Amino acid sequence: MSKLRSAFREYLDELLLNGIEYLRQHGWLDQKTMGPNIKLIEPLILPYLGKQTPLPETVQGVIDRGALRGIASELLGNVLAAKAWYCVGQYSWRGQRIFTKDMDNPAPDEMIRSAAAHPQLESAICATRVGNHERARQLYEWAAQNYGFPEREIQIWESGKDKTHIVLWTDFSYRAYALLCLGRWAEALSTAERGEEYFRRDRHWKDKTYSPIVLYPIVQAVARYKLDPSPENRRKAIEMLSPQAVASRDHAGHLWALFYLYNLRALHPDLAQPQPDELPLEERVRQGAELCVKWMAEGG
Repeated sequence: MSKLRSAFREYLDELLLNGIEYLRQHGWLDQKTMGPNIKLIEPLILPYLGKQTPLPETVQGVIDRGALRGIASELLGNVLAAKAWYCVGQYSWRGQRIFTKDMDNPAPDEMIRSAAAHPQLESAICATRVGNHERARQLYEWAAQNYGFPEREIQIWESGKDKTHIVLWTDFSYRAYALLCLGRWAEALSTAERGEEYFRRDRHWKDKTYSPIVLYPIVQAVARYKLDPSPENRRKAIEMLSPQAVASRDHAGHLWALFYLYNLRALHPDLAQPQPDELPLEERVRQGAELCVKWMAEGG
């Protein structure tokens, strides 16, 4: 990633320090990587896979820190620590498609579905980043299902008295993202377009760093390119997979956006690492300026 803004860099450093102190406190710090010691932590998690039984609070604390410490480590160039954090992060969800108590209900309430879908999507991304693709695919499929709506529910949300559609456009955004990760391009595009329509009706919404909002143009650009790999669509997809596409001064929102973005960059390396002449103009100018500064420094 390009040179980080100093304030954002401080935020990342503080976030990682919090994680390191937590690991050191419980004897789980790998001194070589300064990340989680997987050999010590994973055996504490595996007996709980496929179950809804709560983990010990200390172990759950490591898992809860996994996703953001993973992307923070990656941004700062510590790949080994990033993989270790992602490895524990993939266990954010350990159960089946929905919560056990609701398994007999084919379409539980939206709040129950989305409560399951959120950790499923987070786990799927972390599993992708450590190459656990079989587990990731299952989790993406569950997340896509749980973030979906029966048409009868959509009608209920559309007719709400407050006339806001945040539930619809939030869930549709994450569903579109999960579908994109599954390679279901047409479904991802149609879902993103429909969800964005609901978002545009909520004109009062001010927080543009909220992940579902940030994801809409990214998902649509990549899906359109996969459906129609024209030069124009390729340029747009490359532009939207650039880290600059999610730049923000809200540190937490920025980091979550990068968590989602870097997963897509890993899934589509041809778009994440294009030829120099395919880069957006701003990116080419930035790279040129950085090379100039480096050359001048080396030459004194």
